[in-house]
Amino acid sequence: QRAKREPRVRERAPRERTPRARGPRTSRSGVAIDVTGRIGFAKFQFLNFLTYGVEAGLQVAPNMAVLAGLEAYSTRRSIPEGVEPAAGTAAVQWNTLVPLNIAAVYRPEEGALRPFAGGGIQIIPGYVKDSTALAFGLRGLGGVDYAVSDAVSLSVSASAGFWAGSEWYQIQNLLNTGFSGQIGAGAVMRF
Repeated sequence: QRAKREPRVRERAPRERTPRARGPRTSRSGVAIDVTGRIGFAKFQFLNFLTYGVEAGLQVAPNMAVLAGLEAYSTRRSIPEGVEPAAGTAAVQWNTLVPLNIAAVYRPEEGALRPFAGGGIQIIPGYVKDSTALAFGLRGLGGVDYAVSDAVSLSVSASAGFWAGSEWYQIQNLLNTGFSGQIGAGAVMRF
């Protein structure tokens, strides 16, 4: 008589699920592009500025990004005594500079909270009315991004450096070279 064969039962080990770290992801092509909108406050010598602008970042390595953007620096200032305002203009005016910036930043961490630090240059065209001169600046920058989803982060940043130009003295006797500092906050969209 033949022995009955029992069906063979295969036991499966339970699959371990590792939680997915929330944080920046790269696109299908492996290249991530961040677009940051930011508002803040800046100071150059005795001028105080409201700042607002946009910046694009290209992730060139897992922990390294190249940034480029433009920001408006707006200040409300009184026209000094002895300088006649142009016909039809007020003695108190809003003036705006639009520096272009290029920087490189290092991000040592992966995950939801990503600090960054780096440095870059700024080019400031038209910083004095009716002049073709360019001013430039060097600055160190740092901050932290906090990912609220794969595609959106909140960002806080600070920078410090200097601006130099041969015609700053024409604006209320500013020095041609001076300290510049900025703090800002904004949102980052990742594509």
